Amino acid sequence: MTCHYCKIFQKTKVELRRKESKNGKQILYHFCRRVGKEVKADSEPCENFRPSKYFWCNTDECWMFVVSCLNRDCHCYQKEEVKDAIRGFDIGKEFNMKPKLVLKKKEQPKPVLKLRKKKKKIILIPKKPKLVLKKKKKKTNVVLLRRK
Repeated sequence: MTCHYCKIFQKTKVELRRKESKNGKQILYHFCRRVGKEVKADSEPCENFRPSKYFWCNTDECWMFVVSCLNRDCHCYQKEEVKDAIRGFDIGKEFNMKPKLVLKKKEQPKPVLKLRKKKKKIILIPKKPKLVLKKKKKKTNVVLLRRK
């Protein structure tokens, strides 16, 4: 948590702000009326810290509402800092609203379509008849007797 998320820091008048460049990076200084001295955006907050409704999002490079940041699906370091900044504060009283975090339903995975292979048609090819040589039986003079 830093002064960057403080209401007093965000509402500092333009005349009380100062930019400094060191090694290609810009450092913002704001005069804090509560502490009575200049503080950087990344300074540790004092006991008079009050969360601001809006903050500058470094990822999207725009001003973002705190609750909308918490409802996003991104995983950036600032989201964790915003959570730390508002922890312990009643958001409804601080921002004069009743914010609700959006509960998102977990999407079930879509069923995977499996392509079926075309079945090959079975073609029956008639077999050629086998030629079998039959042996001739010898004729015998056997007489069958009937029993009574």
